[in-house]
Amino acid sequence: MLMNNVWLIQCFLAALILSAIVSGHADANAYRPTLTTVYFEKDHVPFNESVRFAITCYGYRCENWGCTALGDNRIPGTYTQEEVFSFFATCPGYGCRIFEPHPSTNDMRIDYCSLEGETGSGNFVIPRYSKVPFPDCVIAGENISVVNEVSGKKYVRMNSRSYSCVHDRGQDKTRCDRHLITFDRADEKKYNASDLIRLNQTHGIVSTPAYTECLSVIDRQFDCDQFLEPMNSTSLVLDDRGNVVSQACSLRFSLPAGNQTPVVPPRHPDLITAISCWLGWFLGEGCTS
Repeated sequence: MLMNNVWLIQCFLAALILSAIVSGHADANAYRPTLTTVYFEKDHVPFNESVRFAITCYGYRCENWGCTALGDNRIPGTYTQEEVFSFFATCPGYGCRIFEPHPSTNDMRIDYCSLEGETGSGNFVIPRYSKVPFPDCVIAGENISVVNEVSGKKYVRMNSRSYSCVHDRGQDKTRCDRHLITFDRADEKKYNASDLIRLNQTHGIVSTPAYTECLSVIDRQFDCDQFLEPMNSTSLVLDDRGNVVSQACSLRFSLPAGNQTPVVPPRHPDLITAISCWLGWFLGEGCTS
């Protein structure tokens, strides 16, 4: 009974920590509503059974977004590879459709991606299948956005007139920059964090009431929304939250022959080991794997 309770506690803690990790990734990355169609085959025949899988990519995190810093171009072999991307899903059958946002990989360099999966007969590994997690993707629903109204969601698309309006509005807003305040980091505490626009190692920039009013005046002058083109939702691909799918991807894998072992769910080894050790010490049983 005690061991069963320990196992339940381990699973509960693992779920909590994994949820925290996923939430952390969501805050740190820009997500795109995505439709991913997954195909698993076995012996060149569609595998129409449930497959639970985890994609993990290894490389290194960049110093800044876009990987444009000098330290973001490292020579292979001169750094220790770390896990930089992970994706977990369950596919109930061949050609299943998964609506799940994909985080951006613009802040990392990926060396390779591997897949670990589980079927009813065992688990399997497909190592180093690609240098990107989703190698086959196309843009979908480009320039389409959602407007929330009292009557419900409305879908609109930008066209040449709205693009031109947005461009002109942006150009006009640059004259508002004269109302911004640039300060040294030593004076950072003099300003409200809510007014902060940009901050680096030496300087920061904060907004002012005059800056906010200047932007509002220009927004009223340029009513770009009037040029947006209404869209019929029946012609769009939407996820389960009503967001327009902006990316369509497909994943194709062949189950490796002879690589089936007793069922072990895909997991994060370091995380589960750490939890087991912590519980072992807490219960006076030592660290067990």
